Amino acid sequence: MKKSFLNFSSLLFICWLTVLPFSTAFAQAPAPISILEAVQQKLVSIEAQGKGGYNGKCLNIEVKSLSPKPLQIKVLAGTIFDNTEEWQQDLMIVEEQMMVLNVKKTNFISLQTVCVQPSNGSPAKGVRFLLSKLAEGYLLKLAQFISEKKYFTSTAQSAVWAVINNNGMGEIYGEDSLMVKGLCAIVSEATGQLCNSSNYKPRPHSITSIRTSLDALIPDYTKKASLTLYKRNGEVFRNHAGELALSPGFYRFKMGVNHTLSDTSTFILRLEENGKVISEKIVKPNDSVPDLQKMKEATLTYSIDNEINARIGVYDEADNLYILLADQKPLKKGFHKSEFLEAKRELPLGKNYYFKVKDNGKTIAQQKILLDRSEARKYAPLTKRGSFICKLDQDLSKAKLAVYDANDTIVWVIFSESKLGRGQKNIPFVFQHQYGAEAIFTLKLTDSEGNIIATQEVKAK
Repeated sequence: MKKSFLNFSSLLFICWLTVLPFSTAFAQAPAPISILEAVQQKLVSIEAQGKGGYNGKCLNIEVKSLSPKPLQIKVLAGTIFDNTEEWQQDLMIVEEQMMVLNVKKTNFISLQTVCVQPSNGSPAKGVRFLLSKLAEGYLLKLAQFISEKKYFTSTAQSAVWAVINNNGMGEIYGEDSLMVKGLCAIVSEATGQLCNSSNYKPRPHSITSIRTSLDALIPDYTKKASLTLYKRNGEVFRNHAGELALSPGFYRFKMGVNHTLSDTSTFILRLEENGKVISEKIVKPNDSVPDLQKMKEATLTYSIDNEINARIGVYDEADNLYILLADQKPLKKGFHKSEFLEAKRELPLGKNYYFKVKDNGKTIAQQKILLDRSEARKYAPLTKRGSFICKLDQDLSKAKLAVYDANDTIVWVIFSESKLGRGQKNIPFVFQHQYGAEAIFTLKLTDSEGNIIATQEVKAK
């Protein structure tokens, strides 16, 4: 009996020794911390990228540990990620996720999301997101409810939009009556609007999401333009923007159309002011946002005989204004150099564009914007240096030396209003142009009356 007792005691001691390391490790396990806190405390860095779309597991995040200790990271329901593309939707997490991060290691996870900007376009695949904040109030309560109940449905998405817009109760329905009642309860509490029998009638629910845009060429200034989406029967579906004060030129308005109507429904998108339609288009389910092309920098040199108030901008080959750079800009008599440096501006494909200076609608000077690479190389800016050699029989009090192209248009003014004494002259000059290496120019020396005193032909390069 004594031997048995000793063996049993030894067994207990061995078990205690065996369990002790696990118990100690469990006691030392790090307390969970939210991903927002972890980033704020610089314990982790994250990269977030959209998988395309907004409802479902549409967001991938890469979380890298910067901590000397292991971490337990919680991605809380209600965490919002901002889209780096302004016109595309921000996303909110609606399923709490936990991840363990070992020291200096990286983890990857896909997150369940909904959209929190119903008037924006669906996120494109590969678009970057930035960790933003935790939702508040009823929006947070709704996100937590969706996470708890696993209601990852289009009905839940409609409920989120109803809370955000404080309307849209009619779009909260579905085949799961228990889900609809639960969502309705929170949305009703948030908006003060009650669900009715129509909401509770079981039927399929789906959302059609369209990414679209409206291109508008605005001929004159607007003060109170509005962008409105209409149903085909003329009923307003959504007021997208109002009180738009716009300058003349080209505009692209990008947006999302998300609805629970028939998936074949079409709409009319209009930009209008005081009942006058400036631009409109039919929005179809298969709409897309066409690509634009970035502009290139351009330099324009010109000489004017009188003081003017100029309009400077970018025009197409039909002389339609696309980018207004300056209006009623005072320009003094003489030589000028204007530069178009807004190379990030984008305009429609398939057109030729010109950098122009106008006076009362008349083009004073223009330079083609070279968008084609081969054309840009051929007509890249060149600098020409040389000497103008001539012999003067008399003094000149207001001499002008200018460079002219084959059309007798001034390309550059070397000097003007200058005094030159009689005798042999060797005048150094330098000018810039975009006429290509094969061009031929003429330098002309003129007096105060514009009479030609001497000329010299020079090659472009």
